[in-house]
Amino acid sequence: MKRLGKFISVFLVIGLSGCGSSPTSPAEKYAGVSAKNLIKQGEIAMGNGYYSKSVEQFEALKTLYPFSQYARQAQLDLIYAHYEASEDALAVAAADRYIRLYPRGKDVDYAYYMKALVSFRRVPTTMQRVFQVDAGELDKDSLKEAFEAFRKLVRLYPDSKYAFDSKARMVYIRNLMAKHELQVAQFYLDNNMPLSAANRAGYVIKYYAGSPLVSEAREILKKAKEHEKK
Repeated sequence: MKRLGKFISVFLVIGLSGCGSSPTSPAEKYAGVSAKNLIKQGEIAMGNGYYSKSVEQFEALKTLYPFSQYARQAQLDLIYAHYEASEDALAVAAADRYIRLYPRGKDVDYAYYMKALVSFRRVPTTMQRVFQVDAGELDKDSLKEAFEAFRKLVRLYPDSKYAFDSKARMVYIRNLMAKHELQVAQFYLDNNMPLSAANRAGYVIKYYAGSPLVSEAREILKKAKEHEKK
């Protein structure tokens, strides 16, 4: 029993010491560090690619100095740090938080832009499309979500410095969606379903006017009608 009691005592000591060394919150860890130094250290860490560390410092600043002149910048930096760390849900949450806290802030357009970029991350790049992704296999919901996110930014902040890039990405997404419709139309045409092919091609002509793919849609529509006459 004495040995058992000694073992239990040692176990409790180890357990308690382990509890004492458990990770502290960012606010506890950086208590005493000024807001100015926290924002500076966080941005240095972020610039060097240490996103987890920078997030920790920005979170500490938010908690310790919520009304300081650096709190708003910390909120913005959190969006970017989470985005670069591929923490999409946290990046969106940080952007939404900024929009809610500073709806008329001078950088609120940036928050909307970063939300759109999170959605755009799921859109394949040109190189991915050429070598990996068939437009007919794309997730249309993701494409629409990204398109609407950029359109919202352009609508709310037409003079934003992010508006030009947003419009360019909208054109890219729009053409990708048109390409998706055309590949489906071609599939129908190749499999002796001319009416379905014509409907898809007609959809592109109607809703993607101005796209360079409209001429291809007209060609498919022409072939579909010729096929129907046979």
